[in-house]
Amino acid sequence: MRMLYILLIALIAPVLVGCGGGGGGSSDNDEATVALTVPTGTTITDGSGNELSEAPTVTIKSADSFTPSMESDSFVAAATCEPAGAVFSNAVTLTFHLAAAVESGASLALFQSNASNSWNEVSDYTLNVSADRLTLTVEVSSFSAYEDYVILVVPT
Repeated sequence: MRMLYILLIALIAPVLVGCGGGGGGSSDNDEATVALTVPTGTTITDGSGNELSEAPTVTIKSADSFTPSMESDSFVAAATCEPAGAVFSNAVTLTFHLAAAVESGASLALFQSNASNSWNEVSDYTLNVSADRLTLTVEVSSFSAYEDYVILVVPT
């Protein structure tokens, strides 16, 4: 089964998985979408190094779907990433297509949920903003063990 999964990844990657629709939050980006790109040849393991057969997925989330809740003035975009705790041999890319542009000059940061229902800033990631400020790309090498990532405007 492992070899079949690795072979499938090698043949069909980069995998592009997208989900749309926010839902009811107060953010201007409730209609944002997110897609996941997994580079060719990437292997996916759990935190113990065991290969996973589950294909990774991402789903967009709205500001009001979180506990603790997000402040609407700092919320930009968020996604649930599964399988929780997945580790990738090559960085994967989350691409957020926003309904409203991020303000020029805004400082952005990536946070992940943790066991105590609070947020930790991710230390190892690359976040890029398109020239029109409507597309954000984030490269990560693993998914949070608690599934959720959120991009916020942070004070400079």
